[in-house]
Amino acid sequence: MTILIIAQLTIQETQRRRILWLGLLMAISFLAVFGIGLHYIVAELDAIDMDRENMEIATGLLLSAGLYVVNFLIIMMTVLTSVTAISGEIDSHTIDTILTKPVRRWEVVLGKWLGFVGLLIVYVALLSGGLMLVFYLRTGFTISNVLAGSSMMILQGLAVLS
Repeated sequence: MTILIIAQLTIQETQRRRILWLGLLMAISFLAVFGIGLHYIVAELDAIDMDRENMEIATGLLLSAGLYVVNFLIIMMTVLTSVTAISGEIDSHTIDTILTKPVRRWEVVLGKWLGFVGLLIVYVALLSGGLMLVFYLRTGFTISNVLAGSSMMILQGLAVLS
């Protein structure tokens, strides 16, 4: 129970910091730029009367490039939101008030880690889901193995977080 409370407090603390909102702004900006670029590229490919198979290959390459950017944003947000989690509390002595309670140190570390994992999962779901939605709405093509790809992005974020 203590671990979940610390995870919830970690999420609330991260929401108060500007870096989370800056990351969400970057994600929305990227999705907008990707959508506009995809729109004009698909319109150009339609103008030259490209067949469906080649259109799917060309737009698939654009989706791959978009997923690389999504992966980069996920790694950056993971690093920037968690970099000063415990060390910042040690420097400001706020961890001293937490550790005077009957809370073990591993519970604090695990609670903070779980809080950042929750934020990571939400960020991956919003960013990769938004990218797939923009791609589907403009091209009409569906992508297989979306869950496996998103899981790999989460695992990369977990590797950086740990």
